[in-house]
Amino acid sequence: MPPKASAGKEKLVDEEDEVLQAVILADSFNKRFKPLTTNKPRCLLPICNASLLDWTLESLALAGVQEVFVICRSHAEQVKAAIQRSRWSNPASGLTITPILTSKQTYSPGDAMRDIYTHGIITSDFVLVYGDLVSNIRIDAVVREHKERRRVNKDAIMTMVVKESGAKHRTRYVRSACCTDIPVWRRNITHSFPAVSRHRSRGDSAVYVMDTDTSECLHYEAVTGYPPKSIARIPREVLDNHRNIEIRNDFIDCAIDVCSVEVPSLFQDNFDYGDIRRDFVHGVLTSDLLMKNIYCYVAKEGYAARVKDTRSYDAIRSPTNAFVRFSKDILSRWTFPLVPDDNFPGDVAYEHLRGNSYIAKGGAGVSLSR
Repeated sequence: MPPKASAGKEKLVDEEDEVLQAVILADSFNKRFKPLTTNKPRCLLPICNASLLDWTLESLALAGVQEVFVICRSHAEQVKAAIQRSRWSNPASGLTITPILTSKQTYSPGDAMRDIYTHGIITSDFVLVYGDLVSNIRIDAVVREHKERRRVNKDAIMTMVVKESGAKHRTRYVRSACCTDIPVWRRNITHSFPAVSRHRSRGDSAVYVMDTDTSECLHYEAVTGYPPKSIARIPREVLDNHRNIEIRNDFIDCAIDVCSVEVPSLFQDNFDYGDIRRDFVHGVLTSDLLMKNIYCYVAKEGYAARVKDTRSYDAIRSPTNAFVRFSKDILSRWTFPLVPDDNFPGDVAYEHLRGNSYIAKGGAGVSLSR
């Protein structure tokens, strides 16, 4: 008995000393930003005088991530050079960043995840994000919850970070409202989607069916903008096996995932997955062979947004637009401590003045994003 107790203690110490790893998919694997991305990758487009990749790295550094792998495909040399020029290349930055250059034949996130598995770089649970993320959500809290769950359930392979939003939240997209009863006697449950506001990109909405007690995601169904989709069909088995469930369409997908070390291996035979949510998550939840579990972490506070298309990019970088824009969110300090005068990932130091105005310290080297 004493040797077993000692071994358990050593294992606990090893888990606490594990280096927290992160994988950044720096390529978007689509052409939504053309022609802006003809000569520059999306992750290097500027937001408030700092590249999107710098904002993403700052978000990971605040969460305690120590080792980052940046998966590059298009304009890979530019991404690699930008990392070498940034302050993150300094050994004192606290981050070890390794660019992974994939082949031009890598056409999807599934391909990229298979390359990660082939390289054998992942040694423990890791954080998976895209290179166009701006977030101040405490990812370290999500990692702790994921590790605690893994201790009792080895089949819990992923924790998705989502955030509640109101019907008129600025990041949501407007739809006409409708409401119908849920006929539980049918094989599939039909659920209508509530109205949401006009700022969510088409296709960014989804229906999450969760276990109320455990936050396990039981069913995931994307809501496509075209062709329009007004109903979701939930398998009867979800009701049969779970006593209390929630059907949610008010979640903002923060595009932050905490994954187990075995997740990359699941893409070995499914490298054609074009979307982590619509393909991988849906595929795992509907598979009768994998028998794996995916959970949701509902963030109560914090900010997270991805620049997924030109509409959202304009939302982030154009404070003069009629709607509340993401760059205005940064200037209005919704992303604190990721603000221009504190933890700013760019090269210029700013001073915060009344009215949320920012000027460069010293008055020199002032530049505007174009």
